[in-house]
Amino acid sequence: MGEDKKTIDIANDLKKIAKDKKDIYGHISSIYRRSALALGYLGLNDASFEDFQEAIAHAKTVENNDRRMQLLSFAYENINVYYENRGAERAANDSMFINYKRSLAMAKMISDKDDVVHIDQKYDLIAYMNMRLGLFYLEHEAIKGYLEWQKNIF
Repeated sequence: MGEDKKTIDIANDLKKIAKDKKDIYGHISSIYRRSALALGYLGLNDASFEDFQEAIAHAKTVENNDRRMQLLSFAYENINVYYENRGAERAANDSMFINYKRSLAMAKMISDKDDVVHIDQKYDLIAYMNMRLGLFYLEHEAIKGYLEWQKNIF
């Protein structure tokens, strides 16, 4: 909601509390992921990337497989703020594409029969990731599948 500095301050306090704790439910992963997003929105790329790496590491320790896959899907999609800040360099585009595909793959690994991640959340995430991939193709002409006519629309 535009309060990135406040988000970062709160996240830093929460990270201190969570230090050396096990992330059974994914709360610590979410703290790091949201902090990383806020840092990325402020252009603090190195700090953002570090927090995304922490978010992913914590997500991998979550006990429930479906929640773990959901958190990883969120993290791999959100980390693209780091690559967006790097601009139109080819390596950034390649990384973004890989992360979108990875996020979609994680979302698809969520089961349809778990109470932790509701089936609607799973398919909302899958639909969103397919939309993001479609937009990515439209925005990046160097990617196979780019629609040539899109250049003339705008």
